[in-house]
Amino acid sequence: MKNYLIEQGIKEDHILIEDKSKNTFENIASNQNINIEGIGAKTKTYFWVNAFIREFIATLFSEKKKHITIVCCIIVLALFMILLQYLFNTL
Repeated sequence: MKNYLIEQGIKEDHILIEDKSKNTFENIASNQNINIEGIGAKTKTYFWVNAFIREFIATLFSEKKKHITIVCCIIVLALFMILLQYLFNTL
C-alpha cells in the first residue's frame, strides 16, 4: 500500500505504516482517537462466494457472545412454549 500511495503522489513522510498489530482488532484506529475513513476494495465476481463466507464467519466469531446470547434466548423461549403447550394439552 505504501508503494501505491507513493506512486499516486503522496509524500513518503505523510504515510504512516502500521506493522505492529497481530490481528484486525489490534489495528483499529478509532481506539487511538484517529479520524479515519475506510473504503473497501472491489471484489472479483468469481471470489464473491468465498469472500461472503469468510466475512460471515468473521462476523460470527467477532460477535460470538452476542450470537450465543441470542441463540440461548431463542432456545429458552422455544422450551417455554413447548412447556406451555404440554401443560395446556394435559389439562
